[in-house]
Amino acid sequence: MDRSAIFTRMATADKYIILKVVVAIILICILFNVMRYVIHKYSSISSPTTVKNTEKDRVALLNNRIEPLINTKKSIYDSPLPENQSLLLNYQVDSCRLAGYLSPLQDGVFAEENAVRLALGSGCRLFVIEISKGHDGRPALIARDSMGYKRSLNEGSIAKVCSALATGSRGEDPLILALYFYDAPDKAKDPGAYLNYLSQVAKALSPLIPNHLGLTGVGDFTRQKKEAELFTFAPEFYKHKVLVLCNIDTSLFRDPTTVGVTKKFSPNEDLDFFVHCRLYKQEAGGDLGMTTIATGGSAAKAVICNDSYFLLTPPDKVEGVVNSTRNQFTIVLKSDPSYMPSTEVAKRLLDSFGIHSIPVSLDSSVDTTLAPFKKNIYRAKPLSLRFTKPVPIVPTQPNKALDANGGSVVAPKL
Repeated sequence: MDRSAIFTRMATADKYIILKVVVAIILICILFNVMRYVIHKYSSISSPTTVKNTEKDRVALLNNRIEPLINTKKSIYDSPLPENQSLLLNYQVDSCRLAGYLSPLQDGVFAEENAVRLALGSGCRLFVIEISKGHDGRPALIARDSMGYKRSLNEGSIAKVCSALATGSRGEDPLILALYFYDAPDKAKDPGAYLNYLSQVAKALSPLIPNHLGLTGVGDFTRQKKEAELFTFAPEFYKHKVLVLCNIDTSLFRDPTTVGVTKKFSPNEDLDFFVHCRLYKQEAGGDLGMTTIATGGSAAKAVICNDSYFLLTPPDKVEGVVNSTRNQFTIVLKSDPSYMPSTEVAKRLLDSFGIHSIPVSLDSSVDTTLAPFKKNIYRAKPLSLRFTKPVPIVPTQPNKALDANGGSVVAPKL
């Protein structure tokens, strides 16, 4: 065999070795990133001492900023509207996401009692409860960034948040909870696991049962029975009441046997019983947890959407979008929980489009109270953006000369 052939074979062998090394390096990098993702997304990484010290520092900062505001903001009952516009739908509400959490997002902590106390003191009356599978597979509160990575130093308790809301000082204003599920068992593949998971959330809501909007003089609001009318009553109707919205389907609780589940769920274990209204996406796409668009002819009465849905609306479509917010309770939410709109953007969303809620996290590093809510817990929408009840048509009294007397008309005498 000549030398050239030998060198050719050696060169070919070297190429294969180099290729294998490159492939191996790529696979190692992929595996490393997958492991890092899993660790960041699911692990609890801090000791109780670290969590407690972080809580202490952040509470001190927030106390200094929020305590002077307590009992200084206007209630919904301080801003009455004309009778034909006196609907909850015509008010915008100071709102908080990552309920129970003390931000900034990175290395924040769940300190449910303090966080809820401070959020209520700052004026928040809509709380987004962001639910993920905890390290033990049970529903928990976890702060994640827009990529899904876990950023909180611990996991929070839904039950502790609800207990703090139930005992906290919030006056007479209605309290709105938005249950926002990031994940849950697949209801088609394992409906039993799905129902059990949701049932654990229902049990966590039990401290709020005494103020839960249920059977009233105008009907039963449980199980979304009066979803279409939920936001259409005057504020007085909702005094001290708790309204619950939810971004996933709870209807399987109504008859679990249809999906092969024989377990009986009591009302305090039945999430469908608690939920007054389903939260849908305004449009397809976007990363909004398990939220879906309304299908099958369902008319959404409460929606979540990205701010871009409004901010990128062409001028000739604005009136149509505004008309939707006159009829749907609308929450602007982004996948990034640290989202804080500029003053100009917040004003445009609230005063040009009439959206009802822009939840922001309770942040110890910066004042996250939106300018329109500096003095208001609830604020009335601008007049042009409100829903106005149509004037009832009262039939006029017919002219007596036209009375046919039930058909018994007496012929006139000639």
